[in-house]
Amino acid sequence: MEAYSNNEANYIDSIRGIEAIKGFSKQNLFLKKNQVIFGNFQNKIYDLGKLNLKISLYSGIALVFILLGILSISSHSVLNNEIKVGELMAIIGISSSLLISITNLALATIPIQEARVAFERMFEYSSLDKEKINGIKILFKF
Repeated sequence: MEAYSNNEANYIDSIRGIEAIKGFSKQNLFLKKNQVIFGNFQNKIYDLGKLNLKISLYSGIALVFILLGILSISSHSVLNNEIKVGELMAIIGISSSLLISITNLALATIPIQEARVAFERMFEYSSLDKEKINGIKILFKF
């Protein structure tokens, strides 16, 4: 989010100051600056994607091992006539739906962190002091 806001702020500043940039013939300087800032933004997006894939992979592997553990324990209980096959199917169905929901909660950390950063940035702007207006009131008489 920080890299995104830096990228957007840079583009807005460049667009607002395009007359000055062209007037002083500094297009190449601002082109290089834009490329560096946009490259940083792209690298952050790439890193975020890699992090999301790692979390997905690790949570998926954990899900498989937990389901295998539940299946083995439940199957052992069926073989010892402690529970019935129908109960085994119910246990597997309930546990798989619960574990998938828990996995999705683990994947929700990235959007939550993005929202947290966005809120922090929003509160930075909202905490700025208002511009003081000290002026003389002008009355027009016709």
